[in-house]
Amino acid sequence: MNQTYTDTLPIVEPRNSPLVACHTYIPQNYNDGTPINETDLRVVRNLACNMFGGCTLGPIAEGSWRETPDAAVQTEDVRRLDVACSDRRQWDAFLRAVCEMLDQVCVYNAWGVLVTFTEHS
Repeated sequence: MNQTYTDTLPIVEPRNSPLVACHTYIPQNYNDGTPINETDLRVVRNLACNMFGGCTLGPIAEGSWRETPDAAVQTEDVRRLDVACSDRRQWDAFLRAVCEMLDQVCVYNAWGVLVTFTEHS
């Protein structure tokens, strides 16, 4: 795992822009089938907290996909990771770091819904 790359990523800054809900799926195995160890998962979680101020890591679920329309369906165990982010470039940098750290060709990218907060009186 290359921690040097993650050391150069920006940490969370005061938010002047609206927040957007984002999520990705963290694979539970490296491409060779070896389980991702807790240390690497903790580094991903800590990076998300450093860059976005927090994250939610969901339970293990099954992800499925096809490499091509005619290919067999492949499956893998994944965990959903959610953050609130105001900068698309920062989110993309996080995803690139996750791909590099976990030796992935790609990861699912969901840049989505505007997050709003209401004040309670």
